[in-house]
Amino acid sequence: MRPSRTITRILAVVGAAVMSGCYSYVPVERPSPGSIVRIQVPVHSAVGNRNQEPETMSMEGTVLTAGDSLVLQVESRRELGAYRELTQVDTVRVAPKDLAGVDLRVFSKPKTFLLTAGIVGVTVALAAVALGLGGGSQGNIPPGDGTGTAIIVKPILSALLRGVGR
Repeated sequence: MRPSRTITRILAVVGAAVMSGCYSYVPVERPSPGSIVRIQVPVHSAVGNRNQEPETMSMEGTVLTAGDSLVLQVESRRELGAYRELTQVDTVRVAPKDLAGVDLRVFSKPKTFLLTAGIVGVTVALAAVALGLGGGSQGNIPPGDGTGTAIIVKPILSALLRGVGR
């Protein structure tokens, strides 16, 4: 027996979410080559207020060297049209005196576990509702048209199924 396309798509989305991790940024003095960092560089302006701390611009990249200057490999993307994208890889060299801060990107287990538990919980709840395992009242049913919570569940379920291409 072969699983349906909808179930396969849902499992692919859940699997991608589970396998992707969440990251945190930790301040660091000297990052090691090969690590991914986010740097903050102050933006100076002729019309800026000298009594106020200057604004900063953030940039993320892979550390190539971290000696007397920090050398990063930075990747940027631009869309040139509906189906064209330009990816530009550049090397940026920044002196330590010109940096406002350097943060190292590290894997965060608590954030990843929380995200995974949330996605799996929502998926299991939606599957239970879709399969009719949500329980219900047995015995006396109050008068009415008999729709109950189906008014709320049906639009949500149909929107999710449309989202996965069914």
